[in-house]
Amino acid sequence: MNPSKYPSVSVVVPGKIMIAGEYSVLRGKHALALAVDKFFRIEAEPNPEDSFIIESSYYKRQKGLNTTNFEDVKLISKKSPHLLHAIERGTETFNSPFLKIKINSEYPPHWGFGSSSALIMGLLSIQKELGNCNQQINCSTMATNLQKDIQGFASGYDCATQSAGGLVLFQDGKFEKLDLAGEKLPFTIFVSKASQPTADIGQRTKHWLGRRHLTKELDILNERIIQYFQDYIKHHDQASRSKLFSNIKLQQRMLMDSPASCSLVRELIRDPAYGVDWVVKSTGAGGDDCALFFGDIPENIQQKITSLGWSKLDGSICNQGMSTTIH
Repeated sequence: MNPSKYPSVSVVVPGKIMIAGEYSVLRGKHALALAVDKFFRIEAEPNPEDSFIIESSYYKRQKGLNTTNFEDVKLISKKSPHLLHAIERGTETFNSPFLKIKINSEYPPHWGFGSSSALIMGLLSIQKELGNCNQQINCSTMATNLQKDIQGFASGYDCATQSAGGLVLFQDGKFEKLDLAGEKLPFTIFVSKASQPTADIGQRTKHWLGRRHLTKELDILNERIIQYFQDYIKHHDQASRSKLFSNIKLQQRMLMDSPASCSLVRELIRDPAYGVDWVVKSTGAGGDDCALFFGDIPENIQQKITSLGWSKLDGSICNQGMSTTIH
């Protein structure tokens, strides 16, 4: 590695939202996801002083670290072990140097937009560029394997969506980028300030589904939602909309008592118009990180959503995936 030739590398990773496929994707079924225009940015350059220097607005408690010891990196990684694991694995795999790293994100971890996958993929991509390794290694696949090690499960849909951008149909490590006209989101995003770690919700929900023998039923509903969503954005007809809304309602009712249940859904599902004129669903692992609202939002419902502590997030589709720039 020649520091004068490659003085610095920057990576930009869009956020992601799962539209459907929750938990089914972990068993090799389809997931449908979308990249959004909120970005995770990492900048890094070789540090001639042989230490890792990490500056970040991404971590709340500790914004900086200067160390030559991987154990010290844990100080900044107590709530996000992904940083430590990515630096360790990337250094070992790519023989990359000590780095000065700056991390900034437009989407905090509690939104569920894929900050962990963005952090891992971004760091690995930088270390690959600045390292001394001739192997052809896919950083998206490597990041997914790291997530499995850390969380105990991972499908790779998030890495695939953030790498490709746009609307992605994912299954069992392979994906297809689907056509989606324009950049306007086909739903409204709401986020809250309350969330639980993905690993915790995910493991408990997997066990919950298994104990109640609901996995096959959830798989069927997810496949229907994926199909009807594609029909809906293609034709914008009432029949596709009705099928989409009714199956989302069935899915959310199924998950109502699960660890993945969303408090916003629990409140709004009681409304007579839910599943008919509009519908709202949890996304990804579930919980109170993010919810998707399909249809026009009545004023009284908007007021209720606001009173419950949820905020509307403006955004659009990001058709470009992760980008890496050598400066």
